[in-house]
Amino acid sequence: MFLAESQEWSIPEDARWIIDRFTKTDLGSWDDKSLMLEWGAVQGNPPPLNGRVWRERVLSAEELSVAFMQRSQVMARPSRRQGLEASEYVGVARDKLLAEEYGAACEIFEGLSVLRGADGEVHNNWAFCMLPHDPQRALEILENSILFPMDDRNLRTANRAFFLHMLGRNEEAMLVLKRVSDVDAGNDILAWVHETCDAQLTLRANWTSLDYVKWLSSHLGSDLPS
Repeated sequence: MFLAESQEWSIPEDARWIIDRFTKTDLGSWDDKSLMLEWGAVQGNPPPLNGRVWRERVLSAEELSVAFMQRSQVMARPSRRQGLEASEYVGVARDKLLAEEYGAACEIFEGLSVLRGADGEVHNNWAFCMLPHDPQRALEILENSILFPMDDRNLRTANRAFFLHMLGRNEEAMLVLKRVSDVDAGNDILAWVHETCDAQLTLRANWTSLDYVKWLSSHLGSDLPS
């Protein structure tokens, strides 16, 4: 029955995941989203079926890491741009964020993610807009984008560290931040900052990736337990 499903149907993500998981031995033939959902399950997210059924097939983090690496190499190959660049919408999204219209800002990049599903910039910006509204969801969006290439991968890593910090996971955040290396000053970016852990987030403009990483390293260092 699973193998008879038509590619033309609109299949929910969890259903596609289950079909891939129990009918496709080769992880390379899985849908991108199925791979990301499986990774989340290996990391502890509850699966959509009961444990006994789910354990009929057990996948390891090592197997998934290899599949991610192979998929990333394919996705990183040059392809013709489709238009609708994420950078074209940053100004509009910034205005929405300054007006505390977080839902409207998120909708911009959530919509783009449908059209540019393999664009790391789009997912990074979507997660960024989600942070003040729902830090946990923001982290999920960001972590789901690990398959997708983006020009400034250090920025995504730094954002992940800050998102973890916002959830009180400071030791993890510092470990993530240590993966940032050879940070270029780069172009101006937008960054969320706060003076203390209980202070409201504020939007910082006219910063470079290097400014952001330096601030974040200092900020996290002061928050980590001795």
